[in-house]
Amino acid sequence: MLVERFPAVCHLTSHPEAFTQPFTTLLPARHKHSFEGISLSVTHCTEEALDAWARIAELSDTAVVLQHIDGSPGVFALQTRQLWNAARRWGVERGLLVPRRAWTWSYYDDELEDEVVETFNTRKEAIDAAGDFYEDVKRHIAYDPGPTLLARFRQYGTEAPAITEAANLMVAERFPELDGIWWDVSYTAWEAPAGGILPHALPRWHSVELFSGDDFES
Repeated sequence: MLVERFPAVCHLTSHPEAFTQPFTTLLPARHKHSFEGISLSVTHCTEEALDAWARIAELSDTAVVLQHIDGSPGVFALQTRQLWNAARRWGVERGLLVPRRAWTWSYYDDELEDEVVETFNTRKEAIDAAGDFYEDVKRHIAYDPGPTLLARFRQYGTEAPAITEAANLMVAERFPELDGIWWDVSYTAWEAPAGGILPHALPRWHSVELFSGDDFES
């Protein structure tokens, strides 16, 4: 498994005081949909990364610099196709993921500067959306959250892609020494690397100070 190591990461929060001690509980989600699933969203400690997330997620709160209490670097599983395929199989075996037939239409979005994939329940819905580009419609296997994942989303007051949360749970069970998953993705013109510290790893972290510049680039 590929991993990323960071001496420090940053989290945007309206409650910086909560991180002065080992942080053991996830706060209720500010946004109903979470890109990283049930985890504490973190990013690089740079002005560029924090500014990107402030714009993307409409955040404008204080950033706290987080480090391992023992001074060791944080270690995150790198999101790869292999990791997601393993999580998909693992999730289906445990009933966390429920596969179903679906249809997709993909197209390039000039504004986002990226390919967008839309998923539909029926072929007719996909063809209607694709219009003249109906030949780009493809059969697809989608994965819905099973009862355990649905209960987990209700518990934390948020929702996320089912495979994302299956990957979170797989990493927590099979690789508890890891802190979470690192995505390192880009959104539009803003570089916005993203990671998530999983609940089991939260007690390893604490805030060393508020973000104050580029001294803590990871």
